[in-house]
Amino acid sequence: MGPVEPPLAFPSADAASSVEVAGTPARPAATYVCLGGGSALGAYAGGAMEALIEGGIEPDVLYGVSVGATVGAIVAGNRPEDRLARLRGYWEAASSGDIPMLPIAFDGQALSAARLPTFGPTAFRTTSNALHALGSLLTGRPGFFRPRWPGLFSLLPFMPPDNGLFDPRPLIETLQRFINFDLLNREGPRLLVHAVDVETGEPVRFDSRAGGISPEHLVAATSLPPAFPPMRIGGRQIVDAGLVANVPLDHALFEASGRRTVIAVDPFCLRGPPTRSLDDSLHRAQDLAFAAQTERTLAALRRERHLRHAALAGGPAADSQGPVDLLLASYQAPLQATGAKTLDFSERSLRERWRCGHADMTQLLDHRSAGRHSEAADGLAIYRNRPSPA
Repeated sequence: MGPVEPPLAFPSADAASSVEVAGTPARPAATYVCLGGGSALGAYAGGAMEALIEGGIEPDVLYGVSVGATVGAIVAGNRPEDRLARLRGYWEAASSGDIPMLPIAFDGQALSAARLPTFGPTAFRTTSNALHALGSLLTGRPGFFRPRWPGLFSLLPFMPPDNGLFDPRPLIETLQRFINFDLLNREGPRLLVHAVDVETGEPVRFDSRAGGISPEHLVAATSLPPAFPPMRIGGRQIVDAGLVANVPLDHALFEASGRRTVIAVDPFCLRGPPTRSLDDSLHRAQDLAFAAQTERTLAALRRERHLRHAALAGGPAADSQGPVDLLLASYQAPLQATGAKTLDFSERSLRERWRCGHADMTQLLDHRSAGRHSEAADGLAIYRNRPSPA
């Protein structure tokens, strides 16, 4: 791990960078990284973080929802020189390999019941991906989640009730393997994990600089109903925030101030091909439900900044929130992806998502260096790796 470094002083998320004052040197722009949820699609965020690490970009604050919170915690909970290895190790542990298997659980161990050939052409590759997802649905992923009892069978008559299909507790030990929680809560970049109170619908935010973050906080933040039951944290029933805001942009865009760069990673894409099957419909339904949240947030940001500039006639007060460069990486799943893509932990799919995240983020960094933004107005410049929605 190398010698212990002195604690680093990071600005708060609310005032990481202040408005420039005449006669004083300008502070460098703060960097905020916002990582969305998507279970197995989170490998895309891993590749995006690799590009940022290679580019020497150190986040001041990380925001995460669901698996995005896990990726953010691995970054914040490790020394800079160890982050990439820990990210890769986590996704290697999550992989179900290249050969689809439908295992039988025996004393907690997964035994191979069927081994099927890995297919190349798109049609057969889709079948292979679907079998990997089916394996996850039936038997879970060792070290990440396992089936609950009665789970799905609770829907049958005369069965006891249940509020989840899977038990996420195996993830706690896995998180402890890849994250130094003492470092996360003491020295690393500030991490804010977003979740929701299932009873009130109120947003819940866990802060590494206020109260600290534990493995249980991260597991609660990945408990997307009905796949996982709520997790009790501090007397509240906590679930995944993905159903409300899958990419946690609000704090970085609306509450923070000063010159800043906001880097957002969305595992879903609003644009996509027309549907031709029920599987296509399930695939696109997820994209539309989750990616549309991001676009609504950006629409609100445009309106707010436009009204502010119009009301203040473009004077100095109009820029009191500071100029913002927003880099938005959106993952567009390939043709061979299925409607159960978030459960497809096949090694090939995870590698492809990682490579795509790396390529997309590298492209965005190049676009920003060259000033090739997708849109710019009222102190907001947006860079995209996909065409803007019409």
